[in-house]
Amino acid sequence: MCSSPGSSAGRAELLARFGTTYEVGTALDVSLEDASVDMVISNNVFEHVPPPVIAEILQESRRVGGADVVVSHHIDLRDHYAKFDRRINSSTCCGSRAGNGAS
Repeated sequence: MCSSPGSSAGRAELLARFGTTYEVGTALDVSLEDASVDMVISNNVFEHVPPPVIAEILQESRRVGGADVVVSHHIDLRDHYAKFDRRINSSTCCGSRAGNGAS
């Protein structure tokens, strides 16, 4: 029987079962061997990173993944502040709000 997936032991067992490692650190200097991974994934990261640094991250991804690496990056281009301040949205900016004197 497996430990609870929410426990540290359960997560470790699950990762081991699928031959998966989980690494936390800087994407600019990953502590993995060259061509040692099959897939590189980022989620909602690149929209917060300056373009020159993105280029460096992609170079490091290529190094650890080699020529056949599968790379997946989700980039959230929505206005992050609009989630916290409902006054900020497409209907209230740029003079499109009704009654603001714009025609």
